[in-house]
Amino acid sequence: MPIKFLAKNKALLSKIHLFRSVDLESIEVYLEACIEKNIAANEVLLSPQQQNQHIYILLSGVLQVHLDSLDNPPLNKIEEGECVGEVSIIDSQEPSAYVVAKTDVKLLVLSQATIWAMVNVSHMVAKNLLYILTKRLRHGHSVIADGVELQKQLQHHAVVDGLTGIHNRRWFDETISRKIQHSRLSEKALCLVLIDIDYFKSFNDSFGHLAGDRVICAVADVLLNNMRGDDMLARFGGDEFIVALTDTELVQALRIIQRIKNLIGHLSVYDDNRLLPVINITAGISRLEAKDTAASFFKRTDQALYEAKNKGRDCIVAV
Repeated sequence: MPIKFLAKNKALLSKIHLFRSVDLESIEVYLEACIEKNIAANEVLLSPQQQNQHIYILLSGVLQVHLDSLDNPPLNKIEEGECVGEVSIIDSQEPSAYVVAKTDVKLLVLSQATIWAMVNVSHMVAKNLLYILTKRLRHGHSVIADGVELQKQLQHHAVVDGLTGIHNRRWFDETISRKIQHSRLSEKALCLVLIDIDYFKSFNDSFGHLAGDRVICAVADVLLNNMRGDDMLARFGGDEFIVALTDTELVQALRIIQRIKNLIGHLSVYDDNRLLPVINITAGISRLEAKDTAASFFKRTDQALYEAKNKGRDCIVAV
C-alpha cells in the first residue's frame, strides 16, 4: 500500500458506500493498513465452506452472488463502490453464499480489526455500515417475498387450466375425494357430470385450432357462470369438462345440465368475424352411491357419457 494512498485515491474513496460523508483524514491511519487485492474473472472470493475475516470493497469490476451452489443463477451483483463480507464479519459465521468475480476485479481489503477501529473512530462509518446491512437485509426479504410469490404462481398454474382459466384435471382429481367425503358426512346427494363437445376434432380440422380454442373458452364460460358456490368445475382435458353438483339429486342434475346444454346451443361464437357453427354437447351423469370410490364414481359417469355418444350425441344420459 503506497504511503500516500489517501492523497492519490481520495476521489475514489469518496464514492465508496462505506465512506460516504466520512472525514477520510480521521481514518487515514486505518486506510494505510488496508491492502489491495486483484482476482481474475470466475475466481471465488467468498464461500460458505470458508470462514471470512474481511470486508471487501469493490474498486473496479463486478462480483456475482450465488446462493447454495455455483451452478445456480446469480442472485445479486456487487458493483464498484459496494462492499461484501460485512454480514459474516458481524455474526462471525461462514458466508451464506458464494461470491464470484464476473470480471477481473480490484478490491480494497479491510480486516475485521480495521473495520471495528474505523467504526469506533467515525460515527459516519458506523452509520454507513448499518445502512449497508439494512439494505442487505431488505434485499434478503425481497428475495424471500419473490420466492413466496413465485411459489404461489406455480401452485396456481399447477391447478388452473391455462386456456380457460378454470380448474384443471389435476385439481379435480385432488379435490373430488374430499367432496365425496363431505357428501357422505352431510348426507347430501352428489352428482358427477362429464361433458364432451360434439365432433370437436372435425371442428378443429375444418376451422383451425384457434377457432377451437374460442369454442372451448365459450363453453367454459357458460359452465362457470351457471355453477353454484359449492359445485366443482374443471376442464378434464381437450374438449371435455367435468362437474360435481353438490346437494343435487339425479333429476335435478339432469335439469341443470339440460339448461346449460340449451345455453351452449344458442351461443354465437365468432372467429375473425366469421360466425362458427352451433355448438352441441353430450353429457353423462351419475349419482354417488354408498359403495362408490372416486374411481368407481367416475367410471360410471364415463359409461353414461359413452352411452350418450352411442345414442348419436347431442344428448344427456343419466344413470
